[in-house]
Amino acid sequence: MGIKVEKRFKYCPPNWRTLESEIELSFHLKENEGVYGRLYYEFKEHDLDGVIKRLSNKYNWDIGLIYNLKHSNYYPRFTHFVEMPLKRKSQNPTLEKTDVVEKGYPWEEELTPTILQLRLDRVNYFSPPIIRMKVGGISYEEAMESWNICSIPLRKMYRMYSKIWDMDK
Repeated sequence: MGIKVEKRFKYCPPNWRTLESEIELSFHLKENEGVYGRLYYEFKEHDLDGVIKRLSNKYNWDIGLIYNLKHSNYYPRFTHFVEMPLKRKSQNPTLEKTDVVEKGYPWEEELTPTILQLRLDRVNYFSPPIIRMKVGGISYEEAMESWNICSIPLRKMYRMYSKIWDMDK
């Protein structure tokens, strides 16, 4: 049984509150890089506050962290996604529509369970990473509205943790 989304992220959109969820950690690896169990357990987080704390720490920027907030129930699955940098709203958001993938039988289908994704993205090795946020919805309008609702508290948390990390120097 998963934990309700509102326990992991208290500022979530109202239609997400009762969904059971889990936070999945993955890594964006480059050549000659690998992941071992200890690294996974070191970066595993259980709420979005911890995720933002990890992503705002400059010492973690060399690790390609990707956190997915996924829901455990089968329905509703979000088919429309909006992706933009967390720090600023883009004029041209990346819009993505996922379709149902049929398996062996017509009644077996698969959709992505992702509700929200936060990841570090680099243009090149020497540039500072950009935290990109991808949010799902039943339609593009709902996904955009959810992106706007989520971005405000996550930006505030990012600024707060960035200041704390800067004071540690």
